[in-house]
This record gives sequence, C-alpha cells and structure tokens, in this order.
Amino acid sequence: PPMPQAPDWPQLTGFPAEAFLDTPEFGSSRIHPEDVQSVVQAVAGAVRSGSYSCEFRWRCADGEYRRFLDQGVLAPVGKR
Repeated sequence: PPMPQAPDWPQLTGFPAEAFLDTPEFGSSRIHPEDVQSVVQAVAGAVRSGSYSCEFRWRCADGEYRRFLDQGVLAPVGKR
C-alpha cells in the first residue's frame, strides 16, 4: 500500500507516517499473510481500472492486527 494520507495514522497504528518513507516495503510487510494476495490483486487491477479498493488486516506497533480499508486512484503520468 502507498504512503498513508490520514493525519491520525500514528494514533491508528503506533507508527509515524515517515516509517513508510524510510523503508519502502514497510507497509506491505505488515499486511496479514492471508490478505497479501487480495491486496496485490486489487492494486494491480488499478492499472486497468484506474482505481482500487481493498480491505486488509495490518499489524500495528503493538503487535495487534487491525482492519483497514485502502482506496486509491492512479494519477496520470506526469501529473502529481
């Protein structure tokens, strides 16, 4: 999953948003193993559809898994 945009991300997960920038695979490495395939498929499908939405369990700093809904829209190349 991409860099979180929610301002309350540290309160939800126990991690600062910068953790995603310091280690690119940080976010995906914490997805529950049973949910990884569906997340990969959803994000990969965005190439065709232009957007994605997926729900998954994510291991927070306290070791507990919490459910998150991730949604994204692909930006046209060259437009950020």
